[in-house]
Amino acid sequence: MTRILRTLGMASPSPIERRFQMLSKNLVGKQFGRLSVVARGENTKNGKSKWVCVCQCGKSKKKQVTSYDLESGKVRSCGCLYKESNKGRNATHSKTGTRLYQIWLSMRQRCECSSASGFANYGGRGVTVCEAWSNFQDFHKWAMSHGYADSLTIDRIDVNGNYCPENCRWVTMKEQQNNRRNNRVVEYGGKKYTLSELAQCLKIRPATLAWRIDHGWKEEEFSLLPNMNNKRIRRNIA
Repeated sequence: MTRILRTLGMASPSPIERRFQMLSKNLVGKQFGRLSVVARGENTKNGKSKWVCVCQCGKSKKKQVTSYDLESGKVRSCGCLYKESNKGRNATHSKTGTRLYQIWLSMRQRCECSSASGFANYGGRGVTVCEAWSNFQDFHKWAMSHGYADSLTIDRIDVNGNYCPENCRWVTMKEQQNNRRNNRVVEYGGKKYTLSELAQCLKIRPATLAWRIDHGWKEEEFSLLPNMNNKRIRRNIA
């Protein structure tokens, strides 16, 4: 059956046929990345085909590369591509020990890495980092020109929006806490406050204020001392 299929051109080639096809393939004149194949080279010790290549950078001598490395994309230059990418990487990594770099790295991890601890609240909700900030140096330029300081943290103006220049700012931790999406907003004296903001104004604990609101206390009773939790005592207040 296999012989019939092979006759019809429908069967997969045998190992010997595949080997012959590889040996008979001519790559001269073809381009692979920055490498141009100019001649057939010497086979490796185990019989693999090698080809003489010249790199477009013009900085190196001719290089012999196997057919597999060329066609798989494993080798695409004389080594200049690696040096160029590594040079850019080193320039970025010269700031890896800085607080700003760690902020950038954490921002990307919680948006792009499903194993990160905060991913469910960021990347898992569709929050992304804009393409412009995929490069740390661009993020660094924006940060330094928009008021970055070691005492501040990055904050999204729209808590459901993405990390991008038009939706981010540098704020204190206190300001960021007041902009969290799970903050409770309450009305007091005709104005709206987050629970923590109003608690600070009234000089009581946020948990105490939340308990009083949930139990139907009136606005004028919010700031009473803790020993006024008893309704009978509160009713006797003139």
